[in-house]
Amino acid sequence: MKENGFQENTITKEIFEAWTSKRIYERDKTCENRRNTFRQLCQYIVRSGGDAYVPPAMAWAYRPHIFTNEELRKFLDAAREMERSKKRQKVFYMLFSLLICTGIRLGEALSLEKSDISFYNGHAVILIRGAKFNKERKIPLAEEMTAQFKEYLEETALLFPDSTAVFPAGHGQAYSEHEVYVIPQSALESRNLPWRRGERAEGE
Repeated sequence: MKENGFQENTITKEIFEAWTSKRIYERDKTCENRRNTFRQLCQYIVRSGGDAYVPPAMAWAYRPHIFTNEELRKFLDAAREMERSKKRQKVFYMLFSLLICTGIRLGEALSLEKSDISFYNGHAVILIRGAKFNKERKIPLAEEMTAQFKEYLEETALLFPDSTAVFPAGHGQAYSEHEVYVIPQSALESRNLPWRRGERAEGE
């Protein structure tokens, strides 16, 4: 903690917030547990005669960031222009487009196999397996999205000929949720877009 100005038996508010801020890949409960643990450490330091910031014990509510249409456009532009890999650009652009247009969960999208995609009357239909309560559901795509998705599947079939995943990483296996949370950070920051999953707000 020295880089944050930590001195023995002293924890400032800035240090506390730096150590307890939400990581991009974290669940809400994980962040809350770390905050509570660090708060207890600060209480111990105070009882031992040290100087530490102890935030008030109160309910905390998760406040997500709601993207505007303009921010979503910038988000997709950032995905399309990600550095290092043209393959990754295609995969992430389509992944985020699908999430935005359908509202399916990230884990559901990443678990999609090519066999889960079918076409009826000019529309793509996505089969979501193992959804909530272990139920399956089908999601039809609009005509414009269908055309975009069909072109994407044709391109990735050439780029990843041995992969059955709809959203494959370089090794051919599907991206993990952790990779999706971590990789786009620089692209989002370059567009001045928030990349953290919401923030903590004091509950009423």
